[in-house]
Amino acid sequence: MTELAVRFETVLHARDVLDRQDGHACAIDSYLRAETDISDSTGLLLAALSPLSRAATELGAQAASITANAFRLAADQVTSAAADYVRVDLEEHEAMSTLGRRLGVATQPWRDPRASVPPLGGPVEQAPGDYGDVDSWLWDKASGTGAAVGDLITGGKDTIGRVSGWSGDATVVEAVDPRSYLVPPAATENWVQDVRWNAGVLLGSIDWVAEQFIGFSILERCVFSPLGGDWRAISRASEAWHHGASAAIGIGRNCAALSAGTVDGWQGAGGDAFRALVAAMSGGLVALAAGYDKVSGLVSTVATVSKLACAGIGMAIKQIANILIKIAAEAAVPVVGWAVGAATIWWDVEKVVGLVRLVYNLIETVMSAIEQFAESQVALLDSVRLLEDLVESVARRTGAVR
Repeated sequence: MTELAVRFETVLHARDVLDRQDGHACAIDSYLRAETDISDSTGLLLAALSPLSRAATELGAQAASITANAFRLAADQVTSAAADYVRVDLEEHEAMSTLGRRLGVATQPWRDPRASVPPLGGPVEQAPGDYGDVDSWLWDKASGTGAAVGDLITGGKDTIGRVSGWSGDATVVEAVDPRSYLVPPAATENWVQDVRWNAGVLLGSIDWVAEQFIGFSILERCVFSPLGGDWRAISRASEAWHHGASAAIGIGRNCAALSAGTVDGWQGAGGDAFRALVAAMSGGLVALAAGYDKVSGLVSTVATVSKLACAGIGMAIKQIANILIKIAAEAAVPVVGWAVGAATIWWDVEKVVGLVRLVYNLIETVMSAIEQFAESQVALLDSVRLLEDLVESVARRTGAVR
């Protein structure tokens, strides 16, 4: 094995890039566990969403952990490959030294080629400065996963092109810092709290009328019980899943850049095996990002449906309050007034019951969106299975990347 076939700087920097991706994947694991779990089960609807959210968070975090393990195994293999190359280099030097002594020619002492390799530089790119702002996030969501995958391809080509321009041939760099995308989710308005507060103001003093005529508290049955908890966690979780997808795309870009950056400095079967490996890992990261973005979209759907439902519930509560005020006023009239207004009161009670049914239908719509969130587990399970197969493939390649 000669320096012309293998540059130790290329091999060791490739190992360092893999080590960094291990750290990035672990960061995604921790980030998803901290930011995507909707654990508030105060209200009936959030109580239904909470276990589904926990399951999705666990699957997403497991996928990131499996990814980290794959990079760890790959980095270990590259480290072993570098050690093998050093051993061959030492054996060749000893053979040349023996020959030199026979010929009476002095030779230079052997030096470990790894000692002269400079440290790997920082990532070429970071997330944009406004990444994670509300307006920026909405724009990113509008562009969708397809655009993100397109960025993986075009961005990777652009990065490789810039690197090629620096040195005349491709070198190993970390194309992007994936962790720069793991920003805290932006705070959003609490639309459910607004509905609860307004309903309390409108119905707080006249809810007893509903209890007298329809047998239950509208505030409790239609507002406080189903809509309890902090619903802002839903929007934050959706945004966090999207940031996780962006970070996964960043890791995939780094794998793509590794494939091109090692062509000149790591030739032979070992280099070819390494490039095939990181290409497969890049594809796995694209699939994982698509899974994260699908979960983000499903959580966002729950948020959107709940916002629309709350708008309808707010309008219904306002109408109910007006009707209950009217009924309470009519109930204060003497007995003669009761006889005259009995039919009107009964009709008003029927209208209240109809509005309550409307509120129930809106709540059921939110529940349907929550049930559809179960699809997120299917998307993440596919990603987990793919990554498990990838880790097994990496483990079986022991000895190939040499």
